[in-house]
Amino acid sequence: MEKKKMMQIIDEEKLPVNLFGDHKLQPFEVVLKQDEDGFHIFSTSEKAGIQGVTSNFINEREAFDRLVYKARLMKENYHQEK
Repeated sequence: MEKKKMMQIIDEEKLPVNLFGDHKLQPFEVVLKQDEDGFHIFSTSEKAGIQGVTSNFINEREAFDRLVYKARLMKENYHQEK
């Protein structure tokens, strides 16, 4: 997906994401970082540490698709009222 569409989904669905280090790592969010090797996506734990596997992408659209997918799961599992 394109960046504009990704940003719209994040905003409308209030997904727990940290794009390109725009704020300090928070508990239970999905992080997207970019460097010369491409795009890197990972989740944070309850103590805001890196949790699980970091997914690496060269293709921007694939990275944005994966980010939205993981953020929806994170919201469903950790940010819904019980």
